[in-house]
Amino acid sequence: MATAQISSHIRNNPAAPSNVVRLGRPASQAPARRNGDIFAIAREHASGRRLVAAGSELFAEGEASDNIYIVLDGWLILHRILADGRRQILDFALPGAALGYRAHADVPFSFTAEAVTGAEVAVIPLSRISQLLYRGSDCAMTILEAANDALLGAFDALTDVGRRSAREAVAHFLLRMNRRVQRMAKSDGGGSIRFPLTQEHIGDALGLTAVHVCRTLSALRADGLVEVARGRLRILDKQALADEAGAFLFEFDDARLAS
Repeated sequence: MATAQISSHIRNNPAAPSNVVRLGRPASQAPARRNGDIFAIAREHASGRRLVAAGSELFAEGEASDNIYIVLDGWLILHRILADGRRQILDFALPGAALGYRAHADVPFSFTAEAVTGAEVAVIPLSRISQLLYRGSDCAMTILEAANDALLGAFDALTDVGRRSAREAVAHFLLRMNRRVQRMAKSDGGGSIRFPLTQEHIGDALGLTAVHVCRTLSALRADGLVEVARGRLRILDKQALADEAGAFLFEFDDARLAS
């Protein structure tokens, strides 16, 4: 059986051979997440808080700062602007994201953080985080987990941009964002989620034009897979959307989101 056929078989056959299933960790055995700990770090170690209006920058590429930031509320985009004005969105920062960690305060930021909605962030001196890491505090593991989440998200984004078709990439992107919001809320519900992103945001994240994103979303709506309207996203058929994305449904299993 060809690789693509094997992947399709596993996605659509919950009774796949045990030697294949063991490659992934069952949802019931997924390690407990530490979602609340990053907010505890913000409460205990922040030197202050900062409000960022929608459309304003938290920091800009090339700037240096003595602080890192933990998002308490709102959505931000992390992006770079090319010389000709084109924008590449690298990631989206939701509540719980830790932004701007560097080994040294004089190392400039390699991207810009801009608020999509009104946002609030905790400001923590970089020196304080370094002290926690050196002491072997539990905070160190929390920060490493946040960094690992960002790295895994970057792998997903790279695959979306580099190898998935427009329809596959948009489908996978919607699944990823739905998973992130539900995980943040510790929710296993199937209802709609807040989704303040425009077609331009999605296009700049996936290397597509807004027109192409519009057509793809319209097709996914027409097929009864998603609803995207008035700042909300609802996935109507997660299995079918995962099939469209060429992904395994267990990656987006609700049981894991609430862990």
